[in-house]
Amino acid sequence: MANKRIFYAAKKAGMGPVGSAQVKGVNDPTDIAQADKGKFRQLHGLQSVGITTTFNLEQTFELGMLQIYENIEGIPDISVDIEKVLDGYCPAYVLA
Repeated sequence: MANKRIFYAAKKAGMGPVGSAQVKGVNDPTDIAQADKGKFRQLHGLQSVGITTTFNLEQTFELGMLQIYENIEGIPDISVDIEKVLDGYCPAYVLA
């Protein structure tokens, strides 16, 4: 019996300079900044993409008290993991 499954890719990933995918107008989401339009590059041969965010909280206590006085948020740690096949296209670290 033949394999008759059809796979429709629904997502893709790409890399570009900071701000290259920003929208100019708030009311018109189709108005992409024309100056940076051609700089966004699609990544070919992706196997998986994962994004992990860790929020660093520092708890401060008041002298002589057991309850938390304040939670201080630090800068979050963001990690993007990309798994790609070596297929002849540029590796992801070259495009970064």
